[in-house]
Amino acid sequence: MIKKTFKKRLINLFTSFIILLNLLSIPSTSYSEQNQILKKIETYFNNMESLEAKFTQLDHSGNITFGRVLISKPGKIRFEYNSPS
Repeated sequence: MIKKTFKKRLINLFTSFIILLNLLSIPSTSYSEQNQILKKIETYFNNMESLEAKFTQLDHSGNITFGRVLISKPGKIRFEYNSPS
């Protein structure tokens, strides 16, 4: 069950990444329009002060661990693993 959930998440992430790449490479937009889009994305991420996300970690033995990561500017990061870790 856990491996199926992990595969679904990985597929969703990969699909989102491919869609983003396709959107950025649409030939109907000029270089300056693409540059404006990238600047908006860059500004959005630069204005973030903190970020929290759930994560799934797969080790070399195939064990899966879940948790969340908290990132705060400037330079603070914290990983919290779900029990029983």
